[in-house]
Amino acid sequence: MRAEYITSENDEEMREILKGLEMLLSVPEGSMPCNRDFGISWSNLDLPKEELENEYATALIIKAAEFIPEIEIREIRFTENEDGELLARIEVERS
Repeated sequence: MRAEYITSENDEEMREILKGLEMLLSVPEGSMPCNRDFGISWSNLDLPKEELENEYATALIIKAAEFIPEIEIREIRFTENEDGELLARIEVERS
């Protein structure tokens, strides 16, 4: 699954925050030494599409609130590209 970030702010601070969010989403939960809670669980990637979207969105909102409190996830929409790859479009704003 790929992610795309949507925000109305495009300053350096927001770009750094989005890099942190990208890192959070790219790390499998449990794989980071000294912080096993960091990351997103990859155990649900084989769920049916609707369940996967719900599990991913829920985990993203919870993890972002814990590890990146300076932002709020406003909306998450899912689309598929022509190859069938799922894309999460994540709308973000500062808290």
